[in-house]
Amino acid sequence: METTDPIPTLPIADPRIALVWRHWLAVRSGRTMPPRRAIDPTAILGALPILYMYDYLPDSGRFFCRLAGEEIQAGSGVRGVKKHLDELFPPETGAIIERRYRRVVDTPCMVYANGLMRTIVGMVMPIERLVLPLSDDGVVANGLIGATVYDRDQALHDLAARNSKLIEERFLPLPPA
Repeated sequence: METTDPIPTLPIADPRIALVWRHWLAVRSGRTMPPRRAIDPTAILGALPILYMYDYLPDSGRFFCRLAGEEIQAGSGVRGVKKHLDELFPPETGAIIERRYRRVVDTPCMVYANGLMRTIVGMVMPIERLVLPLSDDGVVANGLIGATVYDRDQALHDLAARNSKLIEERFLPLPPA
């Protein structure tokens, strides 16, 4: 039996990330990207601790953190929301994250990663991440929604992880509307 469910095209392991992915797909309503207002927190309650949302402000070229769940704040080591990205992270780290987010909104595309990644505090741990664009008009991205799971129990200290192979994020085209 053939299926049109795009979930098999992404090897999503965490059910909370799969929940965000399915919700994003469902609320597009025939558009390439859904607007932020279409995201229904009650439909993705289980994913709220791993969720983050940013608005992209084209006039300033900055990203504004609207939401960051408890697990996101604990895993990234950064506390706070309602601030610009460049106010939340050290310059080197913020620049990496900004490049990722800018590519998501400029292309637009999505980002998926699953495997070992180095955190901003120098630890290596297994993570799974999905970042998706949001758009008020369905054409030009002006925000993003992301979900990241940090496996803190499996974190490796910097010295132990020097020989570990770190994964790279995959930037993927958006599925057809």
